[in-house]
Amino acid sequence: MNVVTVSSGRATWRSKGAFILAAVAPGLSSFIRLPFACLSHHPASFLLAFVICSVVLAAPLLLLELAVGQTFQHAPVGVAQKMNRRFRALGLLHVVMGWLMAVLTMASTSWVWMYVSASSWDPRDSSPLPSNVSMNWSQYLLLLVQWIVVWMALLRGVQSLSIALYMIIPFVLTIATLGAAGAIALPNSKAGLGELSNVTEGLDSLELWAAAAAQSFLSSGLGVGAMTTVGSYNRKSRDIVKWSGCIALINTTFAVLSCLTATAILGHKDQMGKLEASPDIMLQLIPTIFAEVSSGARTIGLTVMFFMLMGIGLASGLTGGLVLQSTLADCMPNIPFYLTASAVLALGCASSFFFILNDSYYLYEIMNYFIPAFGVTFGGILQCVLVGFFFDLASLRQKVRERGRDGWRRFIDYLSMGCFYSVENMQYSINRIEKSRVNRPIWCCLVKFVIPAAVSIFWVSELIRSALHRDRPLSPNHQEFPWYLMLGGWIIPFLAVLTVLSLLAFKPEQMEERPMWTSANDQDDNPEAAFEAELELELELAV
Repeated sequence: MNVVTVSSGRATWRSKGAFILAAVAPGLSSFIRLPFACLSHHPASFLLAFVICSVVLAAPLLLLELAVGQTFQHAPVGVAQKMNRRFRALGLLHVVMGWLMAVLTMASTSWVWMYVSASSWDPRDSSPLPSNVSMNWSQYLLLLVQWIVVWMALLRGVQSLSIALYMIIPFVLTIATLGAAGAIALPNSKAGLGELSNVTEGLDSLELWAAAAAQSFLSSGLGVGAMTTVGSYNRKSRDIVKWSGCIALINTTFAVLSCLTATAILGHKDQMGKLEASPDIMLQLIPTIFAEVSSGARTIGLTVMFFMLMGIGLASGLTGGLVLQSTLADCMPNIPFYLTASAVLALGCASSFFFILNDSYYLYEIMNYFIPAFGVTFGGILQCVLVGFFFDLASLRQKVRERGRDGWRRFIDYLSMGCFYSVENMQYSINRIEKSRVNRPIWCCLVKFVIPAAVSIFWVSELIRSALHRDRPLSPNHQEFPWYLMLGGWIIPFLAVLTVLSLLAFKPEQMEERPMWTSANDQDDNPEAAFEAELELELELAV
């Protein structure tokens, strides 16, 4: 198959293992990001808040994104258009955020080359780089090599991507686990791990919960279109409920493991609470894992860790490239794989070029703050609002009219029926959720109310806090940022607000009810079957 198709003949993952690895890949960046966020707050309280947000906020949204992708068999822009054409901007927002996160993660992992070339990636002298350091051309060449690998992996779509994921993701998970075990085994590591026992201090801080919610979204790959795209390459008959729980467990465990690694190393170095957190703190701490071994073993260990960090960057680049490739394929169904892969390569090389400029580290820290805090979380909020309230809203109105009550009683009908009807009707269309063993009323409340309300509070509070503390540095490395970079960062939350206001001006369009999937009418093996043809026709007519 040389062409991405958008019908029932759409390419699928080689196996369930490839699907799980693809869904886990975006969350691997938490190995670098989460320790910085954790050490910027009280470590124990932040870790507890992160786990709670992962269970209550991230896990239900993970199931939702995988489900809509699997049902509509499209990338984020196509999914938003299938549900309501006026929400295509939401799908585009997910694609842009996904691409920026991929570029940002690849840039952050490539900073390790600066430590290696500066001979500072050594257990005896793992001091941070100077604050005015910029990416050099050798580092840019390293990024080019990574983008070429991404291009090769996307040449045949998910078929070739599955092979790359089998080679990269298990290697990263294995080496990171062994590295965490080595860090915990270091002398006096218990001094750092003991700091994780006091879980009550700082839990009343709204800033801590906002950061934990943003990190839970990033660790699960939410709000960036990755889960929707990964789910779109699943067969419609595949049960994703139990696999979404497995994916959430792997992402959360891997993220917590990175925090345990960082705190254990800081305890060994007797720097817990003394070393200021910075976005590259894990790059400073990793060499300490091999402080107690011989020089030969240290060289081998650091080499393996170097390739592990490159694997994390590649995993993020592969998922970001897949989102962009699938979006291009949805817009131009007959375009060959090699052209979309070449477009990903060209855009990746151009995006990475900005990180060799004089203000590259400034740019990195600006993106590292604004994109997770505002862009990714806002995308998750809109996803819940679109599916929970605007999907098939016309059917809810019809049900209320059938009851024939007026005035405040009709308002009560809207409230009582709106709590569960539209999401249950969504489950009627997103067929696999309807057949799951998930407690549907609880899941409905989480998707429609808890997640949007909680994340909105965190989002607004973080926006107000940032506006009131404009002179506060975003990281300890820089006290002042160039005005043009700060302006670019503030564009993200303001555009998000304008997007909401523009969407409120439109009325959702009516969508007709569609047959529910059952094992009896699953005709994936026969694309010309009547049920599949009727379902595809109704989806097209709804748009």
